[in-house]
Amino acid sequence: MYSSEGPPMTPFAFNSNLQIVQDAGHVAILQEMIHSARVIRPIAARTCRRRSGSGRGFAGHWEGDTLVVDTTNFTDRTSFHGSTENLHLTERFTRIDADSIIYEFTAEDPATWTRPGPRRSP
Repeated sequence: MYSSEGPPMTPFAFNSNLQIVQDAGHVAILQEMIHSARVIRPIAARTCRRRSGSGRGFAGHWEGDTLVVDTTNFTDRTSFHGSTENLHLTERFTRIDADSIIYEFTAEDPATWTRPGPRRSP
């Protein structure tokens, strides 16, 4: 997995800027590093596996001011800290002011870890 592309999105040495845009039915996260974009839909089709998870999009919903993104369908090539294709990531994006978002993710994989591990951006 690319170091900052995600999911999950982890800091990189440079070009870690994000732009998040939303229309009536989608949210897109555009990443400066390698110019990638993730399109998040209310329900993701779970028909194929990808190294970055959910081959047809990422399932997302709003919990108040927090965007919650659920990602599954990884492959055995994902290898996020030793995870398997059973990796399940839950990301939370909470806007706290006009210029700041708190990013948290929880990684679950019963074949790798004994309990979910939450992570929070600095």
